[in-house]
Amino acid sequence: MNAPCEFLNWDSAFFNYRVGRVTCDTLAEPAVEAILRWSADNRIDCLYFLARANDDETVRLAEANGFHLVDIRVTLTARASASASRSDHANGVTIRPHVHEDISVLRAIAATGYGDSRFYYDGHFPRERCNEMYAVWVEKACNDPEQRVLVATVEDRIAGFITCAMLSPDRGRIGLLGVAESFRGQRIGPCLIDSALDYFRSRNVEQVTVVTQGRNIAAQRSYQRAGFVTETIQLWYHKWFLP
Repeated sequence: MNAPCEFLNWDSAFFNYRVGRVTCDTLAEPAVEAILRWSADNRIDCLYFLARANDDETVRLAEANGFHLVDIRVTLTARASASASRSDHANGVTIRPHVHEDISVLRAIAATGYGDSRFYYDGHFPRERCNEMYAVWVEKACNDPEQRVLVATVEDRIAGFITCAMLSPDRGRIGLLGVAESFRGQRIGPCLIDSALDYFRSRNVEQVTVVTQGRNIAAQRSYQRAGFVTETIQLWYHKWFLP
């Protein structure tokens, strides 16, 4: 029988907790018993569970067994070939591929841009480690030859970035979208989203996917205006076993 959970080496080393993840997206009584046994056997401190939002038994069992709802995961998709670039971009914005010298600035932007995520709302993870996690995330994207990181500049100042990855020859994914605090509200995000779609079209990608938080209404609206529609909604739970 397959294990009901998996141990997450990277998360465990980064946060200095023993972290696991439930491998299914629904719960039943026998599954809960197996999950709790596995967690005890593996001395888990924190267990992630990404659940279907439309299964009432799963929600009931998660709540009854100490899983705490920390996020609503919204997945949106767009047909890149059907999405035309808009003409109402912010004035003076230039979009270009990142260069190595950008990384320190991109790290700083990423470290302040994702306070809506489940790691901040959990309450157990130190905020400085959450900040560093997103800084590491964008740096990894910059150093990954399989990804493209696009940078928005205004008068040679970096205003934001967006990361693009190929999932298959005809499918792409937007990973992180970050805008510097001093440039927020200036339509930098829509410029970056359109540029990402342009990039995917140049690679003959048909479908583009992005994930955001249910509480991040501004991000959802930006993607919807660019032609994205909601594909799935899931629930992120965390269960802690610390005393």
